[in-house]
Amino acid sequence: MTTVFARDALDGERLADQGFCHIPAPLDDDPVTAEDASTFAGFWNNLVEDQKYRNFTSRKRRILRYILHPDGFFELNTDLVIHPRVKRDIEGADKPNPLSPAHADFAGHPLLARLLKADLALVPKADSPRELDIHQFRVFASGAKPSPTTSGVHQDGADWVFMHFVAAAGAEPVPSRIFATSEGGSALFEGVLGSFLETLVVNDRLLFHQADPVIASNPRETGWRDMLIVTLRDMSQSEYQRL
Repeated sequence: MTTVFARDALDGERLADQGFCHIPAPLDDDPVTAEDASTFAGFWNNLVEDQKYRNFTSRKRRILRYILHPDGFFELNTDLVIHPRVKRDIEGADKPNPLSPAHADFAGHPLLARLLKADLALVPKADSPRELDIHQFRVFASGAKPSPTTSGVHQDGADWVFMHFVAAAGAEPVPSRIFATSEGGSALFEGVLGSFLETLVVNDRLLFHQADPVIASNPRETGWRDMLIVTLRDMSQSEYQRL
């Protein structure tokens, strides 16, 4: 059994024109086998609790970091401490967040390579190094208490943010939205990402995004939502030299 993900040639143009694009099928025309999809999604079953935000939400995560060079070379970034680049109205959000690394098998998974290639093809090339961060997130909720997925309408402090849906179970649908301003208001986009690797891409310098909390469908059970968030940010030469 295979599932075909076909990319629309106009996605990059839409992203350039409106600052975001929604891609129901985010990969190339080659089929994704059921085995590849299963092994890829399986990496979300061994994430680590995000200690920094444990008083705000229930979520687990791992990270894979690279420096992307103008010639296309991926240099592994072993610094796993995330330093905040934007202000968030959450206790302790201004402090660094040391994270756990993604598994080596995840880094080498062929589906990740295809996904990153498809992501990077959407945005302009850069003449300087870029910080490429790959976040595995699982937000889970039990009982009647919701677990926020984000800190309201916000930016991530990147240039581009790629939001890829991986899986969900036992949870109510979670709408995602794109806004023109930090005040929210009328959404430029609103929709539920619910298909494997369905994608929402946003120009993080221009627009703002938000997703609703995860709520368990049955308060006696735990529901969860898995996302792969890829952020891309131009680096200065001084930043790169400090690594």
